[in-house]
Amino acid sequence: MVSKSISSAIVFMVLLGVSSFTVSCKSRSGEQPFEVAEMPSSNFTVRVSAFPEENGGFASGAYYRFESRRRGAKDWVRAMEFRHDDPDPIPRENVRFMTPDAAFVFMGWKYAVTTDGGMHWQTWNAEKDLAGWAVLQLRSHQGN
Repeated sequence: MVSKSISSAIVFMVLLGVSSFTVSCKSRSGEQPFEVAEMPSSNFTVRVSAFPEENGGFASGAYYRFESRRRGAKDWVRAMEFRHDDPDPIPRENVRFMTPDAAFVFMGWKYAVTTDGGMHWQTWNAEKDLAGWAVLQLRSHQGN
């Protein structure tokens, strides 16, 4: 009887800790990135900044911010942001220029494309935009 109560209490504490951990994980956008990479084309530059995850606990991930800036412009335009479970090096190969004004970037299940030199981006997020995405993700991890 006592062991069931202790087991229930332990399960409750673990679930509470996991939910608190999940809610508290966020980007440290106000802090300095731990890595920055800029990939230029003739008309604009794409910058990817990697930020450590705030309150990530013992297994912190990272946030990757993709931005662009036209040659001669002052401000950066945000294309997308992606959270990764691991703080991996910036994937420079995930930035592709097709023409001087057209490029696409991708990471995980997110994809963004510009055709006006980075002034505007269209994004696609499989997690939100693809019906049945969770089933497809599960199958790909199972090797089916």
